[in-house]
Amino acid sequence: MPVVFANTSDGVVTSLNAVSNTARNASTGTAVNTTAFTDNVGLDYSSGDSGYRFRRAFFQFDTRAISVPPASATLSIYFNSPVQGDFIAVKAESDTFALDTSKFGSIVGRPSTGTYSGNVTDYTSNFTPSSTTRENLTLNSTALTDIGASGASFFVCLLNYTYDYLNGATNPSINAFSNIVLNDFPGTGFDIYLDYVEGSAGRQAQAGGTFTREDLRTKQELTTAITADQDYEFKFENNLKQMVYFNIEGAGGKDIFNTASLRTTTSDSGSNVLTFISESQQVSFILAAKSTSSFFMSASEDISGNNMSVMATNIESINPESSSFLGVNMELLA
Repeated sequence: MPVVFANTSDGVVTSLNAVSNTARNASTGTAVNTTAFTDNVGLDYSSGDSGYRFRRAFFQFDTRAISVPPASATLSIYFNSPVQGDFIAVKAESDTFALDTSKFGSIVGRPSTGTYSGNVTDYTSNFTPSSTTRENLTLNSTALTDIGASGASFFVCLLNYTYDYLNGATNPSINAFSNIVLNDFPGTGFDIYLDYVEGSAGRQAQAGGTFTREDLRTKQELTTAITADQDYEFKFENNLKQMVYFNIEGAGGKDIFNTASLRTTTSDSGSNVLTFISESQQVSFILAAKSTSSFFMSASEDISGNNMSVMATNIESINPESSSFLGVNMELLA
């Protein structure tokens, strides 16, 4: 299987403060290491500095040559010794590199306070590593899509799961950090890499059929033309920890579903469509919490663009420093 090694500019950014929440919630860290062969990731209390240290590792993979999402992929990281705590890999911001102290908070969707669960983009499940062992972490469908994004690199942050990602209660006696091997001296056999199975081109995104979570809070017109007797996939990613309602209706009250048919499947992400109700002018879907889901549409005759509108029950999460949108985004594929 093809392999892509992490860039040698990877490293660890540390945030240190006498107050645990101040250290964790900082946007800018207090130290950065981009030159060491190994470094620690996670949380501990430094008695010498009288403070809590949160340490996050950032990796960049040059995946610009991968033009379609892989069929599967793993993130392979060698854990040295000591090994303490549990971890998760999430999506880092694409401007993370060159790595410096200002990048401590460079996690996509990171709220200024509170848990990251349901806010940031997970790339793996949480896991507990073993000492002096290479951990091969299965990457989820969101990660596969980002790896296959045309002309883009793949950015990852590794952080402690219980105390950093979930914002668990801390105290000075907790040691939840592990030592990992970085790629500052490549070719050692301990390097961090992506191992992937090439995917096929498959369905392609259609112009006029891609909407963000913010977009779908209000009614949006599909400018995509639906060609008769062709399958179209409506694909969603729900980052909210509750189900979301999604609606399609004919523009101007058109009875488009007299000629268009819909179906879900249990062999792919369509299994996360909990139910739907279809009428001649509109269809309403219930999409499962924290899931990728999809359904398929085909029509017995052409439907020109601007004849359908879409909307979802997405919400806006607001805090004093930033806002984010929760619910589903949408991509129309054919």
